[in-house]
Amino acid sequence: MIFFDRNARNRYDNGIKDGVNHVKKILALILCFAFLPGLSRGAASAGEEPEVFAFEEWQYILREDGTAEITRYSGTEAGVAVPEELDGKRITGIGDNAFSFCNTFTRVIIPDSVTDVGNNPFLLCQNLTEILVSPGHPTLEMAGGALISRPDQRLVCCLCASAAASCTIPEGVRTIGDYAFSGCRFLTSVVIPDGVAEIGKGAFLDCLSLADITIPDSVTSIGDDAFNGCQALTSITLSDRVTNLGDNPFGRCSAEIILSAGHPCLEMTDGALISRADRRLICYTGGSTEGTYRVPEGVQVIGNEAFISCGSLTGITIPDSVTSIGNSAFAQCRSLADITIPDSVTSIGEYAFYDSRSLKNVEIPDTVSSIGEFAFFGCEALTVTVSRDSYAKKYCDTNRIRYRFP
Repeated sequence: MIFFDRNARNRYDNGIKDGVNHVKKILALILCFAFLPGLSRGAASAGEEPEVFAFEEWQYILREDGTAEITRYSGTEAGVAVPEELDGKRITGIGDNAFSFCNTFTRVIIPDSVTDVGNNPFLLCQNLTEILVSPGHPTLEMAGGALISRPDQRLVCCLCASAAASCTIPEGVRTIGDYAFSGCRFLTSVVIPDGVAEIGKGAFLDCLSLADITIPDSVTSIGDDAFNGCQALTSITLSDRVTNLGDNPFGRCSAEIILSAGHPCLEMTDGALISRADRRLICYTGGSTEGTYRVPEGVQVIGNEAFISCGSLTGITIPDSVTSIGNSAFAQCRSLADITIPDSVTSIGEYAFYDSRSLKNVEIPDTVSSIGEFAFFGCEALTVTVSRDSYAKKYCDTNRIRYRFP
């Protein structure tokens, strides 16, 4: 019998990227980042979380210079003015996602004392229509409905509530920040100017209506989940200068990925986007149509989230060139019924088959010496085939997973 721990499920939903079918569940992990160190944070020692202080509706941490950084706001006012001073401390920063999911306010004022902001402090603030900074602000500006950090030429966030269907990113931007447009569900087209070099993690996550975007030749890096959930996208072209792709930037997105035949770093083979350097299968683009699929020969790594939420896949054949299966690689493949893992595989990542509810049979060879936490969590119909003295048997015993011997 398989046992399921409610706390474990909450840990997954709130702390691990899982590419699930609605934006809040995916972004629950981001909310917790508001309390972690980032940017120039912290009086805490390296590797330690800084102490969080509370004052009225604000939470903050102390920076090394003795000033404070806002990490969370819990008020309910329609208009919010970030204070220049809080609890006797000068406010110089706003942390990652500090105001995330705050749907009560429509306007926020950022004082000149705040010189830097983290990743999209206003993530999923669906009613926010106005961010005000002074014309002479030392580091921040509003341009075209977007908050820009001048020192790093980063587009911090877009005002989703008032955003037009189309958006032209201002000239001079070098980085589209993490989660900058995430949840802008009415956005249909984006013009990215030449000069942008990096598209951050989750930058366009769950922009459900986004159908048209051109990535200029200047872009070299695209982060994890950058276009995850952009269901209206039909195609996306990556230039030869794109050399760095994070974990499945195109999850839950059936867009055709177009590359040059001689791309130096990437290739498309049988519907799979593959990194030439490490022979990593980054993502599979046929998840909405295919029933069974064979991973191309020569692939060595099935990357994190590579097949996540490929709901129509019923069977996967893995060649003996593959040595590892990444985190959440087959998570929520809810039609996947059975899979044989070849002897070449030595590791299976965390949540690798999470919530693949139809999975009944998995054969795990003796060569597998590492299986991550909750690799088969939510696979209620599963029976694993293992040998008597294998690591996989011990894993099944520890995690109370049904198994049988060959």
